[in-house]
Parts: sequence; C-alpha cells; structure tokens
Amino acid sequence: MSKNVAIYVRVSTDWQAEQGYSLQSQIDACIARAHELGAQTIKNYVDDGYSGAYLERPALDELREALRSKVYDTVICYDPDRLARNLSHQLIITDDIDCSGAELVFVSVKFERSAEGRLFYAMRGAFSAYEREKIRERTMRGKRSKLKIGKVINDSHVYGYDYDAKSCQYIINPYEAETILKIYHWYLIDRIGGGEAIAEHLSAKHIPSPAGKQQWSPSTVRAILTREMYTGKYYSQKYYHKKIGPKKEIRIPRDKSEWIPMIAPTIITPAMYFDACELMTKKRTYKTWKHNTKIYLLQGLLVCGNCGKKMSVLTSNATNKYYACIAKTHQSTEKACGARYSKVEVVDDMFWNLLFDICKSSQSLTKYIGAEITPPPSSTVDPVKKLEKQLQKIQTEQQAVMNWFSQSLISQAIATEKLSALKSKEDDLTLRLQRISDSIIKKVNTKKICSMIQACPESLEARRNVILSSIDSITFLRTDNNYGSNYELDVKISFK
Repeated sequence: MSKNVAIYVRVSTDWQAEQGYSLQSQIDACIARAHELGAQTIKNYVDDGYSGAYLERPALDELREALRSKVYDTVICYDPDRLARNLSHQLIITDDIDCSGAELVFVSVKFERSAEGRLFYAMRGAFSAYEREKIRERTMRGKRSKLKIGKVINDSHVYGYDYDAKSCQYIINPYEAETILKIYHWYLIDRIGGGEAIAEHLSAKHIPSPAGKQQWSPSTVRAILTREMYTGKYYSQKYYHKKIGPKKEIRIPRDKSEWIPMIAPTIITPAMYFDACELMTKKRTYKTWKHNTKIYLLQGLLVCGNCGKKMSVLTSNATNKYYACIAKTHQSTEKACGARYSKVEVVDDMFWNLLFDICKSSQSLTKYIGAEITPPPSSTVDPVKKLEKQLQKIQTEQQAVMNWFSQSLISQAIATEKLSALKSKEDDLTLRLQRISDSIIKKVNTKKICSMIQACPESLEARRNVILSSIDSITFLRTDNNYGSNYELDVKISFK
C-alpha cells in the first residue's frame, strides 16, 4: 500500500495544443491511479507552461528536494514524456526516485524495474526527444515556406501598418503613415533635431505614440527612422531565438544567406531611408538644430587627431568655451587623451580663414582634396588593412564570447555586456573604414562648394549652415605648446 503519494503533472502550450490534454485531466487520471494503490495522502506538483526539454522546473525541483528527504512512497506521472522530453533527464529523475526508495508509476504505460522494462523506458524517452525535434523542424519548415511565398506568419504590430489576417499581409494605416512621413520631413528637411527634439514635437502636437500614449520616447522615433520596412522591402528570419532555460531565451543573428526577402506597402522612398541612416551614423550633436541662443561653428564635426574620438564643446565658466576630446573630459571612462583644449572662438576664426583660403578656387580645393587622400610616401602601413585586421580581431572575440556563453562559462548578462561593447567597437571601425573608402572613390563638387563658401555672409549661422552642407568631418589637433591664443593647428578636412 502506498501511503504518501506525489503526483507530478506538466503541460507546455505546444503540447496542450497538439494533444488536447489539460493539467486537470492529468491530475484526475493520476489521482484515480493513486486511489487504486491505496494512497492516504496525495500532493500535486504542477508545472504549467514549462517545456519538458529542461530539467530546471519549479514544481519538479520541489519534488526532487522532497525525494531527497524520502517523504514519498510513490511518485505518479501520467506519461514518461510529462516527466521529461530528454532521455538523459528522464534517467536522472528516475534515479532520484530510486534512491529515495519510492516507486515510479505511470498511468498511460506500465513501468517495470526489470532490464527489459528499463530498456523500453529508455526507448520511449529517445523516441519522445526525436518526436519533439521533428515537430520543431516541421513547424520551422512550414513557417519558412509561408514566408517564401510572401505571406506574413504573424502580426508584429509594426507602426504604420495594420495586419490583414485573411491575406496574411500588412496594409497601410493612413493615419500612422502620415505621422511617419512627418517624422522624416522634420528630420531630413526641417532639421528640427534628432530623436529627442522630434519626440517632444510629437508629444506637443498630441499625436498618440505607437503604444497609444501621449508621450513619445526618443528611442521610438529613432526606431522609425531606421526601419527599412517602410521602403517596401525588408527581411524576415534575421534572428532566431535559442532557449537557455525553461522560460528564458536569447536572440541570435542568422547568417545573411538565411534571410528571407519580404515586401510591404511603401510609405517612404528608399532615398529618404538611406539619408536618415547616413545622417544618424554621423552622430552629430542634434541640439544645434534647435533654436539655441549659442551656436558653435564646428560642433559635432570635430574628430580628435590624437586618438580618433569625437570632440565636444566644454564649458569652464560663463565666458570660456573649449573644443575638447571626449576621451580627455571627466565624463570619459577610457584612458585620458593628451590632446590640448582649444578656445572655440579662436579655432572658429582660424578654421574659417583656412577654409576660405582652400576654397578660393575650384583648382585649389581639388589640389587640397588630392593631397589629403594620397597617402604620404613615408607611410608603410596601409590604413585599410590595419582597420580590416582590427575588425577581424573583434569578430574573433565575439565568437569566443558566444562559445563561452554556450558552454555556460559566463552568464547571459556578462555575455550581453561584452558583445555590446564589441559591437560598438565594430561599428566604429566599420564607419572609419567606410570613410576611407568614400574619400578615395567619391567625387566632390568643388565648384559648388567654393561658390557657397566665397559667397557666404559673415554671420555665424550662415557659416555653420555652409559647413554642414559641404563638410563631412574635420580631424583636428592642436600641436603647439604655447599659452594664450597663439595656436598651431593640424587640420584635415573631409568634404562631402
């Protein structure tokens, strides 16, 4: 007679949909079997919504802990695959039950402790694992087949579109599409600012956000400005989700060859999308697009000639403003840069005079550009190869982090932090590599640039607008050791 009986039941969403068995039907069948065995006390251990592919489950953990204390005489489960979907996990749990002295009983099949019984049990476990993988493979194959004929497999609730379940297609939401066009117009044409400024503008106009709230977030605006789907083309299956626990998973990028091209109704032109992405990658200080009382001529354009980092405007008091490398300022967590501070008003005047002299004619500008993109004769290091080598090193480090994570040598939080830092470095190197390539192959409209600069009014606002429309970036380094405003500057200008 079994006095103390433990009942273990489990159901995952997928299994319940396939087989039609609910938790309650399992419990009822197990209780009936427990009464047949003469049970006096019965305790249910229920895992609702947990996959049998993982050993770590709350109710199962509690049951295994109770078995170590030898609380139960019998453990009843409806079917072996309710215990686990993995053969090795089934054997571990069965061993725990055996060591406690309890008897394992299944409702759907007969389990014997003989050699033949254990063999049959192991075979069922193997078939259960095989069946699970086949179901998964068939499901994925069906999804990919549906995507390849242009059908959307589920509604991702993309702002700007409604989902037509009948045709499995996205259709344009006119009101939301109009808002998207406004965002692109404000960003590219009116230049009212970046994500922060546009979010404030949308909130002030009481336009509901994608979440239905009055307040817009800058990240939502940036997501809209970088969503390729609005051009009418996008890719599905760019990522896959890998489970790392009963209810935990991570998103892993797929190889580009596995991406599936999709078509959606067009809201913006491809040119608008690429212009927005290009403008965003420059990471300029968008605050200068607002109607600020103070304008700095070179703000957002300067790159430190010593370390390659961005330069910002540093305020020491109410009157003194300096251009300073971000790796030198107190906000930086990296090693401090040795580049000297330079007064804004001094540098602005010196730079404009230099630019005016370079652009005095189309021939002089052409000569300057040719000198800048031609590597010095003494240079023995190819900058492209150097950057490509650094990129390869970062990709090797990324693969190493993923290997450590897959072997559980590091936690998900640490892996995410490391991959995020490496991704940031990779993006920076890729941008620098692209700039070098662009500087070699692009054709600069020297006549137009010279005309704009020579005819530019003397106001700071006009000079700022001309510089933004003609210059991509400025590599800047102060080379003197003087005090005061007697500066010696090393300046390299990259024109658009």
